[in-house]
Amino acid sequence: MASLPTDGGSEGVWATLYNAFLLVGHSANGTHNQEDWTPASYTGGESVTFPNGLILKQGTVSVGTNTTVEVTYGVAFPTGVKTAQVSYSTAATNIDQPANVSPKSGSETSILRVTNSDSVSTRSIYWWVWGY
Repeated sequence: MASLPTDGGSEGVWATLYNAFLLVGHSANGTHNQEDWTPASYTGGESVTFPNGLILKQGTVSVGTNTTVEVTYGVAFPTGVKTAQVSYSTAATNIDQPANVSPKSGSETSILRVTNSDSVSTRSIYWWVWGY
């Protein structure tokens, strides 16, 4: 098992320890081991399922001024939602005009509510949701 070098205790073997540490997740030439970094399944669509079962759903939605829209996932999360995040695709006009997001009550695993609090313009909003 690889370990990190320690002060005064790794003299003469530091390079061996360091190289073993770096090989975790990497090939000898420094590239990533694909089996360690490729999601279990990804079709180029809305969802990515990682080897540990965690699912990331992502997308973009256009939301009018002071409006909330609902995004229905192509496929619902099988069990639950852990967290959600949004970001304007362009800079907001000021910090008092945030976008926010929440799962729809009663439909948490299948519908996301995205709100644009900007009172000036319709915004394109990126959204990301982690679940399992």
